[in-house]
Amino acid sequence: MNFEEIGNFITTATKRDLDRMANLMNARRNMIAQIHKSQFNSGDIVEFEDKRGNTIRGQISAINRKNLKIRSDAGTNWTVYPCFVRLVE
Repeated sequence: MNFEEIGNFITTATKRDLDRMANLMNARRNMIAQIHKSQFNSGDIVEFEDKRGNTIRGQISAINRKNLKIRSDAGTNWTVYPCFVRLVE
């Protein structure tokens, strides 16, 4: 199915169809987050990009259901989605 077909489906779908599609997309997004999250442990040194494009380096202080809590080297606490975080080797 290409994007044009998806667009056609969305324009003709019922509310029930759209709700089901949204639930499937959310489930897939959560599955991807779980896969990424499983790569990390508390205490790991990681880095990520902030909204301005700066690289932030820190240590994972907690692993929550949907995100990671990271304490940066500068002492700031961050809540970051696992897909945006990479391990520092």
